[in-house]
Amino acid sequence: VYSRHSPSLLLPMGRKLTVCGVLAVLVALALYRIYSAGVFVPLPCALIGYKCPSTQVSGFVAPGYEPMRDLFAHHFDTHLEVGAAAVAYVNGKKVLDVHGGVANMDTGVPFDQDTLTIVWSSGKAVGSVAIAKLVDDGHLLLDDPISKHWPEFAQNDKEKFTVSDLLAHRAGVSWVDAHVDLSTINSTHSLKDLDDILAAQPANWPYGEKTSSYHCVMGGYYLDALVRRADPKHRPLIKFIQEEITVPLGVDFYGSLESNMHNRMANLYTWPLYHMVPRILSFQYLFGQNVALYEKVWGEPLAFEQHVLDAVADESSAAYKACFRPFSNLTFTSSLLWTVEGISFASKTTARTLARVAALMAHNGKLDGKRFLKPETIAQFQEILPSVPDQVTGGTYKMSKGGFGYFPVGDTEFVGWHGNGGSMIWWHPTKDIAIGYTMNAMHNRMHDIRSGALVNKLYQLASTNPEKSSA
Repeated sequence: VYSRHSPSLLLPMGRKLTVCGVLAVLVALALYRIYSAGVFVPLPCALIGYKCPSTQVSGFVAPGYEPMRDLFAHHFDTHLEVGAAAVAYVNGKKVLDVHGGVANMDTGVPFDQDTLTIVWSSGKAVGSVAIAKLVDDGHLLLDDPISKHWPEFAQNDKEKFTVSDLLAHRAGVSWVDAHVDLSTINSTHSLKDLDDILAAQPANWPYGEKTSSYHCVMGGYYLDALVRRADPKHRPLIKFIQEEITVPLGVDFYGSLESNMHNRMANLYTWPLYHMVPRILSFQYLFGQNVALYEKVWGEPLAFEQHVLDAVADESSAAYKACFRPFSNLTFTSSLLWTVEGISFASKTTARTLARVAALMAHNGKLDGKRFLKPETIAQFQEILPSVPDQVTGGTYKMSKGGFGYFPVGDTEFVGWHGNGGSMIWWHPTKDIAIGYTMNAMHNRMHDIRSGALVNKLYQLASTNPEKSSA
């Protein structure tokens, strides 16, 4: 009979403890390598250094602006990027045009200057520039009631909302109650079919309530319906932008993309669940939603917006109805979005396009010797509105009458907008500086750390090297 302290029993137990200890160390080492390597590092690379991406940054940089190229490359070195492009102008001249990484992680197709990406809400700024063109040509006024050009819009207490209200997310049309399948909105015909639903929708918020309600998805369809009525040629919004702005600028901008163009599209990549779930759970339960503690432990800014988590959990919220319900038949990374028409969220374009549109705004409406907009039109569109709380995002933003946001950069502010995941179209309203940025690695923050760092560096360099540029 063995006692409970018999060495012959303790030996197997000791071996088990040793095996468990080794396994625990290996698991801890694996987790450390995964979470310290970077969100978009492939697992084989993070774990054993196999098939690690190597990025060559290519393109043009003007003398004096090399630190921008180096910063852009640093974002690849620290695995913040998969594929990306950045273009900048100072005084109407190009100072940066760089790109790097891959458009598709499976095939290794390079992300180059012609790679198209979905830029999400950055397309809204291009839409506002299109409205500025209609105003500049005398076909619209910012203070016009929308119903002046689209009488059916006046239904259900929407008769007083103006063109400016629509651009600045104050027109009470963040969502529609009727089911709309975004995947079917890919032609002029289906856009026209949508008009009746849009016009009949009651205002989400009563006129005069002094509130903002971010037009995540549906605002662009209202804008399209308005443009088809105000434009003497009755062109859809995307076609108007192409013919009046981007084609004359020598760049690309698309809505619904034909299949023969799909080879130019970059695949979009969101955070893998094994990176996102631990961050969410630790923030919610381990750190008690303490942002400072989260950022100290993880060594990074908060990886998500709390209001986004709240919206996903509450289908009755304004944020869910405006930003998530329309995607019931789609995912944010679905290639089905390549064929969807929708300027608020599904425009396909390049960093060069965003930068050149931003440059014409920064350069008082003129670029490469061609006048697109009068300076007084731009000034009107950049006129600042009183700040009001937004019912969808939960924030309070400094907005202009033309729907552009004002964003702090160093000791100044830039104008423009940005898109889900990180894309950017910003310019300085008086210093003639502009930047466009596109990428396919989608981070989950409202203010992207990559584009934010690039625009800060651009402002610093432009302040000391304004004359060093190239056409």
